[in-house]
Amino acid sequence: MRVLIGCEFGAGRGHITFATNVATVLRQLHPSVEIETHVGWSQSFNDADLQNPLLRIIPDFEKDQLDRKNLYRQTLGFTLFEVFNAGPDTWSARLNYWRDTIKRFRPDVILAEYAPGLSMYARGRIPTLVTGTGYSIPPTDAQTFPEIHSAAAISEKTESECVEILNRGLKFVGAKPLSVLPEINAADFVGLVTLPIFDPYWNLRHDLYLGAEIHGGAPSPKAHAMNAKAYFSS
Repeated sequence: MRVLIGCEFGAGRGHITFATNVATVLRQLHPSVEIETHVGWSQSFNDADLQNPLLRIIPDFEKDQLDRKNLYRQTLGFTLFEVFNAGPDTWSARLNYWRDTIKRFRPDVILAEYAPGLSMYARGRIPTLVTGTGYSIPPTDAQTFPEIHSAAAISEKTESECVEILNRGLKFVGAKPLSVLPEINAADFVGLVTLPIFDPYWNLRHDLYLGAEIHGGAPSPKAHAMNAKAYFSS
């Protein structure tokens, strides 16, 4: 069996650590499995990562084109759209990277850990598992992205305009188009590697919390004060 693991983004080491740990466990449980792990955003790497022959570094498609200081928008959907379209060819280049990788490696299963470009390309083609934190994986069955950064910059485009632009690139590589923007992370299976307390979309969530390995499930957060939440449990 061939498994492709992709981690497109990750301002911290959490996403990369999860992806590489999954690869390690898979190799221990199934020695014959073939795995490629592709990780992105070089500021998340340390020297050990860069010398690891099992990690393939995804090109920085937005290099010199993305203003990271002013990146965030009021929803994650708009934020990701800004990243995908930071330059004239960044979205097509990202899709072409995954197209070429899949054509060469021919995976049987894909794990997309905060890798929406990969999951969008693979959707409907190859069995795909999408994982991530609560923030990075909004509810995929929602019709629109809930606002999460009310003080952040407002997007210059509507969600429907974003969908139209993303679909142009998806159509070019023969991928399944989006009908609404939250489908950015749609897959055969979606799991949250976190607890509900750390999920800003917890009250809208229908996906599985992989991090909630607590008898009876993890407690839901309770509003406490502005920008703060707490939960109580024995």
